[in-house]
Amino acid sequence: MKYLVPLIFIFTSLLGMSQNEAISVDVAKDNDTLIFFVSNNTDFTQDVIFTVKDLEGLEGNTNPLLKRLNPQVTDIFHKLKITGPYNYNFDFLNEFPKEHLINEAFTVGDDILLNKGIVIFEKTDCGRCQTTMTYLNAKNKPYAKLNITDNPMYNQLMWELLELNGYLGDSVKTPVILVNGAISFSHEDLEGFLEQL
Repeated sequence: MKYLVPLIFIFTSLLGMSQNEAISVDVAKDNDTLIFFVSNNTDFTQDVIFTVKDLEGLEGNTNPLLKRLNPQVTDIFHKLKITGPYNYNFDFLNEFPKEHLINEAFTVGDDILLNKGIVIFEKTDCGRCQTTMTYLNAKNKPYAKLNITDNPMYNQLMWELLELNGYLGDSVKTPVILVNGAISFSHEDLEGFLEQL
């Protein structure tokens, strides 16, 4: 449920962010207090680390704050006292809770279980992705696909799964494939891999 707080005014869409972003920040002024609201605009639980920095004319706790935000939830992260003409910057980092990614009950999209069956992270216009799905269709092997071009959250999820499994690179050949939760990617012999499924 979103906070309903009587405030004098709210600055929304700061730094080019909008409610269409996965995470958005709204700043409200209430008398002599500046309040920082962080919203999870996705359908996934997110861990958000939020930091207010470069303060001028503001006082209060500005240590980085980590909170878990459920889907479609807004929460207050910081309240700072206004002591004069003010200025500030902020930044945040959001990620999927790691224990959710390794939990068998973690689902995405249309109730797709990450740790059950075949899940394909694919890109639009990816020939290797099409080859994979054509092969699986011909063999009548059920699979789920998550398009990382159309959905930035699926892209983030893919990269967090790769990192969770020890991959620290900055590029990967698609498709990235989960088979009962085990991740496989950048296949040199894609057809050989598919034949083993």
